[in-house]
Amino acid sequence: MAKSIASLGSQLAKLHQRVDNAEIFQSLYHRVGELTEQVPIQKKDQLCTTS
Repeated sequence: MAKSIASLGSQLAKLHQRVDNAEIFQSLYHRVGELTEQVPIQKKDQLCTTS
């Protein structure tokens, strides 16, 4: 019983870390979207053609 409780605690900690990572990724993705909207169309074309 104690092993299964410890295992659940470990799984919960891993899940919590994954949720934190997902929230960080989501906020970064949102911020990148905001920043790319601010880039003028001409700059976007230059960036696309140079890469």
